[in-house]
Amino acid sequence: MYRLKKRSLKRSLKGKISKIRLKIILKRNERFNTQTVRNEFRLNQFITLRLIDYGNNLTCTFISVNDRMFNLYEFSFKEIFEILNEKRNYSCMDEACLDLIGTYNTKNFMEDPDAMFWIYCYYIDVWVQYNYDWRLLRVDDAFEILHALYRAGDPKAREVFKIEIVKALLSGYLPAVYHLTSSKNYYLNYFEFEEIIWLFEKCLKIVGFHNRGEFKTQIFYFFRDKGFQYFDSHNFKKSIKYLNEALKIYPDDILTLQQLGEVYLKNGNYELAREHLIYAIDLSSYDGMFADSYIVKEAWYYLGKLYNRLFLFNKAIIAYNKSMDLNRFANNWDQIAIAYDGLGDFERAKEAKKSFKKRAKKIIKIERERVQ
Repeated sequence: MYRLKKRSLKRSLKGKISKIRLKIILKRNERFNTQTVRNEFRLNQFITLRLIDYGNNLTCTFISVNDRMFNLYEFSFKEIFEILNEKRNYSCMDEACLDLIGTYNTKNFMEDPDAMFWIYCYYIDVWVQYNYDWRLLRVDDAFEILHALYRAGDPKAREVFKIEIVKALLSGYLPAVYHLTSSKNYYLNYFEFEEIIWLFEKCLKIVGFHNRGEFKTQIFYFFRDKGFQYFDSHNFKKSIKYLNEALKIYPDDILTLQQLGEVYLKNGNYELAREHLIYAIDLSSYDGMFADSYIVKEAWYYLGKLYNRLFLFNKAIIAYNKSMDLNRFANNWDQIAIAYDGLGDFERAKEAKKSFKKRAKKIIKIERERVQ
C-alpha cells in the first residue's frame, strides 16, 4: 500500500521540483504512513476508539464511525465532565473549555497517551449513556459524530438527532446556534421549512437584544444560500420559498433579488421575474449604493431573456446591450439575433450572429493571454 502511494507521489511531482526536495517530501510521507494502532476499544457496533501512534512521540485518539475517523478535541474530558455535573454551572462543553483554557499544562496532559486514551473511552461511553447529549462534547464534534451515527443507522442516534439540534438552538448558546445555522452545514436539511421558521423565531427571542441583529444576518445568509442551493439542484419551488424568506430580512439585497428574478423566469412566473429584476437594477443605480457589476449584468441579461419570451424584442435588445456594457466578457449577440429574427429584421439578425462569433474568438484570445 505504501509503495503504491510513494510511486504515485513520485509520478505527480516528477519534473516539478528538485530531487532533493522530492526526497524530503517522500521522507515526510513515509513517516506519516508508518502509523500504527497502539490501542483500540470497540464501544459498540457503531463506535470504535483508536489510539494512533505516528512515531516520534506523536499520538492521537480518534473516534471511528463506520471507518470514518473523527479527531476529538484534546482536553481533559474527565475533569470537564465533573465540572459540568458537579462543581460548576456551565451550559455546555464549549463554555467550560473557554473558561478553563490555559489552566491545564498541555505537555503534562499528553505525557501518558494510553491513560488519556482510556479517559476518552470512558467519556464517550458516558456520552452514549446520556443519549448523545450535545452539551457533553464540543459542538463541532458532537453534531458531526452524531450525524455520522445517524447515517450509520444507530437507532438511538436516529431517535435523538433532531431533538439535540432543537435543544442546542433553543439553549441560546451563540456558538452552537451559529454552528447549526451556518449555510455550509447540513443539519437543518432534516427539518421542514415551517419547522425552520418556527425555530428561528424562537431563537431570535432567546439570543437576546444585543445579538439579535447579528443573528438576523446569520438567518438571512442561511435562507439566501439555501435558496441558491435549491436553484442549482433545479428545485425552484423550494428556492423561491427560501429566497423570499431572505428578502423578508433584507428586502434590498440585490443578489437575492436578481437570483429570485432568475428563478421566477425559469419557473414561468414572468410578471414576478420582471418585478424583481427591474427592482435589482433600479437599486444598483441609487447614489451611494454599491452593486457588483456582474450581478447587475446578470439582471439585465435575464431581463432580456424575459422580454424575448414575451415577444418584446426591442426591449430585449436594449437589455442585452446593457448587460454587455457592464461586462466585457459578456457575449449576448446570439440572443440579440433571436430578437432581430422576432422583429423580422433578418439582415441585422445575420450581423448579430457574425458579431457573436467575432466576440467569442476575442474573448478566447483574451483568456489565453491572461492565463499565459
